[in-house]
Amino acid sequence: MPKGLWPRVKRTVRRRLAIKVAIGVGLPLITIAVIVFSMLMSASYGSAQVAGVLRKSRAIDQVRGLEPHVVRLVAYAQIYNQGDSSFDQALVQQMQLIQEALSLLKTGLPDSSPQQEEQLRSALRNWETTREAVTQLFELAPDGILRAPSALMDTITLRSSELQHDLEALEESTLMDLEVLSNRAGTWPKRFRAQAVLLFYAVLALLLLTAIFVYWNILRPLAQLRRAALALARGRSSHRLQSWPDDEFGSLADALNRLAQRKRRSRTGV
Repeated sequence: MPKGLWPRVKRTVRRRLAIKVAIGVGLPLITIAVIVFSMLMSASYGSAQVAGVLRKSRAIDQVRGLEPHVVRLVAYAQIYNQGDSSFDQALVQQMQLIQEALSLLKTGLPDSSPQQEEQLRSALRNWETTREAVTQLFELAPDGILRAPSALMDTITLRSSELQHDLEALEESTLMDLEVLSNRAGTWPKRFRAQAVLLFYAVLALLLLTAIFVYWNILRPLAQLRRAALALARGRSSHRLQSWPDDEFGSLADALNRLAQRKRRSRTGV
């Protein structure tokens, strides 16, 4: 190989590789990164839907657990008002359970709609009235002997009934939300699998295109340059390279062709 030609080839290859790698490899990698990012976003969306389903399920369990306590509260209040003072602790316990459950529901109802918020506020108002009425019942009949006025018992019964109605409405609306979230969570795995399949075939296609691109634009001209340089080094000045685009490899091929032409002229004396 002529002196100084190999360093020039190496510089050309380095520049050529930098450009071709940036174009032929960088763009496919960016495309793959975009697909991977969409998969991560899809996974995040799916996990959020599953978490929403779990939160809604817990909220429904809390609402359903409240309803029997309200029924028992009214029954215990009536028995206590009839003179059975042994139910005073049972009444207090039911009041505490309802209060704690409503407090948890107030802070733990996830992604509640305006309708659900209004239902919960109505339930809290009815519970507050019921709690005040039961407290007044204790004051009027501390030993379970004196019967409370019928209006007070009517208030406990009516407000408890309205509280149950609010809880049933809240359970129904939450069940509707749960059904929507369950449908979304059910469709997410299919979409994620489709994205995974798309990513697999995209990687294969992009790797194939990258291999073709690198071979056609780097390896093939480099091999031709190597053969031409070796032929020139062995004195075969008749070897001529094809015309290439005006780039580093093209200019190097022109230089080798001119060098081979000068060698032919020096030998023939023309």
